[in-house]
Amino acid sequence: MKKQILRLCSVFSSDLELFPFFIDHYKKMGVDYFHIILHMPQDMLHLIDEKLLVFREKGITPEKIYTGNWSGAISTSLINETMSKYSDDWFIVADSDEFQIYPNDIKKIINSKTDNVDYISGCLLDRFAHDGDLPLIIYDKSIWEQYPICGFFAFPVAYSWPYKITACKGHITLSEGSHHAVITEDHIIKNEIICQVHHFKWTGSFINKTLKKLKQESNGEWEEDFYPFYGDELRRTIDYLNSNNNKFNINSELFRVEYSPAPKYECYSKWDEIARKLESWDMQDREKFIDSLLQISL
Repeated sequence: MKKQILRLCSVFSSDLELFPFFIDHYKKMGVDYFHIILHMPQDMLHLIDEKLLVFREKGITPEKIYTGNWSGAISTSLINETMSKYSDDWFIVADSDEFQIYPNDIKKIINSKTDNVDYISGCLLDRFAHDGDLPLIIYDKSIWEQYPICGFFAFPVAYSWPYKITACKGHITLSEGSHHAVITEDHIIKNEIICQVHHFKWTGSFINKTLKKLKQESNGEWEEDFYPFYGDELRRTIDYLNSNNNKFNINSELFRVEYSPAPKYECYSKWDEIARKLESWDMQDREKFIDSLLQISL
């Protein structure tokens, strides 16, 4: 069996907020080639030289610059298009705020896979600041130390589906958001969930970025072909934060929160509980999964 090449494909918005941390994380993981698509809306193109400088500082050249309106479906189609050029290679697929951790070296994992195993499954975990607020990022400090609390927020509050395809062969077609491989109409979860997807979403820019997205939605500025419930997920999150003084209640047992300041798989002790429960349901059983997790009321 030939040694597998490991590539990464992701779409970044123009703020590039987490870009330096993201590239460093995946370089340490052993990614051989980065295929980063930069989304620069037409009204931001005057800043293109500034953004390309950020890429050059990390030794990265954008795979493509997309200038249309935002759309999760289009982002995924750009990723699928890129991966299909290298159909026999493995790709890590991660949003710009998703930092994956595997139980073993990722290259050892993919090199041990048989020819009929085409993708790896993971689950989103959330990263919080010490007291649950949303601080701005500091660029000369470890991102893990800035957000040292790990928990499970996005699904219980926003109903954001936490299951993700985290790595796959280039010939796989991903559904929007890379949550599933398009293999059957029912998108059944078939393989073991092994990858922790640490979600550094809850930064100081989150509220303003989210309110901007919701305004774009109301103005009809999103592309039509997108995940129809995304706006509802954003509104649930904003409503929660508004009712909690723009902070997360990290003391709530609902969010299964633990101190976990290092990028180590074993640091979050509640991982097996969450991953094994998620393996028990497919996407069609979302309500049952909600019932199984939300045993403590908000």
